[in-house]
Amino acid sequence: MLPIKSEELKNLEEKVQSALEHYSPFRVDQEVKTALHLLSRLKKHNPKTYVESLQVGLKTKEILESAVITLKIPEVLAITSHLPRTGTYGGLLHDIGKVGMPKEILDKAYSRTEEYTIKDHEIMKSHPQIGYEILMKHGLLVSAWIALLHHRRNLDDPYPLEIPPYPKKLSKDTISHIEFSTR
Repeated sequence: MLPIKSEELKNLEEKVQSALEHYSPFRVDQEVKTALHLLSRLKKHNPKTYVESLQVGLKTKEILESAVITLKIPEVLAITSHLPRTGTYGGLLHDIGKVGMPKEILDKAYSRTEEYTIKDHEIMKSHPQIGYEILMKHGLLVSAWIALLHHRRNLDDPYPLEIPPYPKKLSKDTISHIEFSTR
């Protein structure tokens, strides 16, 4: 069952589609197709996480676009102009690892009646790593790191504890992908 009305969901999905197309106005590129495919997997697996991810992605886009506009220094704009697109993907896909979580645990996490146990939480703590692996496999490198690190802010219980090393040798193609495909 969806946490919002179907009309609200349709409106939210249209906003996300528009945001993704905004960054690729002349073509729907592979990143857009990949993001939409992964989001559809999340929607099938857990609609509540899906809706939450759409909301996070749109809010991230809004915040980063405001930040880029506010930073009117040309040198900073040149560096940060890709941030809204990158952030939108990261926000939309930050919880994609939850497709690897048992539905029963996700249902408990969103429930107000079922008890979400410490054991459930220990299992749930693997979703950033799973998300990282999914997104790396699909070539969404920055989004993969956002997915991996989005729970590190919790200093009482940061996870994942093990952070994979950042690639020491980045090929010219990988660097170009990170720098230019996110614009």
